[in-house]
Amino acid sequence: MKNRLHAKPLVGIILATAMWGFGGLAAAADPPLPSLAVLGFELVDDHPDPARDEVLRGRLAAIAKQLKQGLDQRGLYRVVDTAAAEDLIATQRARNEFLYRCNDCLVEVGQRLGTRLVAVGWVQRVSELILNINVSVQDSQTGAEILSKSVDLRGNTDETWKRGVNFMLRDWAERRARNPRYGQ
Repeated sequence: MKNRLHAKPLVGIILATAMWGFGGLAAAADPPLPSLAVLGFELVDDHPDPARDEVLRGRLAAIAKQLKQGLDQRGLYRVVDTAAAEDLIATQRARNEFLYRCNDCLVEVGQRLGTRLVAVGWVQRVSELILNINVSVQDSQTGAEILSKSVDLRGNTDETWKRGVNFMLRDWAERRARNPRYGQ
């Protein structure tokens, strides 16, 4: 009888250790995160206002940083550094009005960076009150768009832009949780 009492805790320890070990194997079997190059955001302004250019450029840079950090922190992608292709990106921007309209440009950038997925974003400013933030993820091997996301804003402030990107990231993560291939 005494041996049976000592056996129960030992069996529990063995089972817990085995489950922990199998959990580690399952985690190791998870596929690696896809890599993604985020080329930043461009402004499509239906009513240009040179007096606001500096403010808008600052917001574009801020939401590009927010998007990169959010995609990385949520474990949606391994966001790659684009420094190795900055010259090519600048050349493509000089040749084309907008990168999001130039699929072949993104193919070359993705190849230079060694990543299959390339994202480019743009903010369309219809008026001071109506804007939308858009992101397109394209396959640099085929040039095909594999994901397009958009969120509408009402108001042109730092806060509305930030909330728009937060909403986009949350939606992206929720959809990926339901479909692990979403955006890949």
